[in-house]
Amino acid sequence: MASWTDRFWYSAEGLRLHYRDYEGPRDKPPILCIPGLTRNARDFEPVAERYAGQWRVICIDLRGRGLSEKDPDSSRYTPHHYVADILKMLDQLGIADAVFFGTSLGAICTMLLASTDADRIAGAMLNDIGPEIDQTGIDRIGGYVGREVTFDGWDEAISTLAERNREVFPKWGQGEWDRFARRIMHETPDGIRFQYDMRIADNFRVATEGRQGASDS
Repeated sequence: MASWTDRFWYSAEGLRLHYRDYEGPRDKPPILCIPGLTRNARDFEPVAERYAGQWRVICIDLRGRGLSEKDPDSSRYTPHHYVADILKMLDQLGIADAVFFGTSLGAICTMLLASTDADRIAGAMLNDIGPEIDQTGIDRIGGYVGREVTFDGWDEAISTLAERNREVFPKWGQGEWDRFARRIMHETPDGIRFQYDMRIADNFRVATEGRQGASDS
């Protein structure tokens, strides 16, 4: 497994935010990995395995996810705030531009940044998003995001995730489900829990309800 260093930066509001820093050449733009709505830096372990060393790979935890601090004001869980956080990190590290790898929400952030600061994007790879957002996908996300669940142990967590998501990843075996669970969940004194602030659902629901209302009108 590629090695990394856990590093931190601070948002404009003073939130302590986390990223994994995989070493690589400093004479070319790094690969900057931005995860989806409920995910974190660990999602990009396979990317780092493939590219770290040839490239510097930076995998971030958006505010309220992974090892990044939760925002006391859930109204700031928005793409505009995430983009501001990303720009602040790039500025603090003295990085002029980067190759953006964005999944879902991470891809939305990349597209938003391209509309305001396109010179910061040396290249981009967008995953699991497009110009049209399918309502089926929105409904699936709305069915689980922000719902606190605690499992007694890893076996229960892994089997439950597999049961709920097998339709999405029908070819996965036990190994894939194990890695998936350990990337999006963590151990707490109370049991195994998802590693994100449940209040990120507040703005997601407002946005999707508004979108649904607009489509019905």
